Amino acid sequence: HEVKAWPVYSLDEARKRLERLMPRATDWQALGEFAPPETSFAKEPPSAASRYASLLAASLELAKQGKLAVRQLEHYAPLYVKAGPETLV
Repeated sequence: HEVKAWPVYSLDEARKRLERLMPRATDWQALGEFAPPETSFAKEPPSAASRYASLLAASLELAKQGKLAVRQLEHYAPLYVKAGPETLV
């Protein structure tokens, strides 16, 4: 029996993407808008869940560093992000 590896979107890739795109995000935007499209992967694309989970973890790291701000208006509502004070300097 062979177990096939699932393609995943790495935390490092998500962090780099957010760091590259964040300076332009001066207004609140849904976190999912920063997910790379499936067509941007050379091989089999990671699932939408993998891409979102990595973006979520990366956004929390960057928020801790002051590079972006995160808000959620209510439980289970979408997460929104924008450039933080350290990004706008």
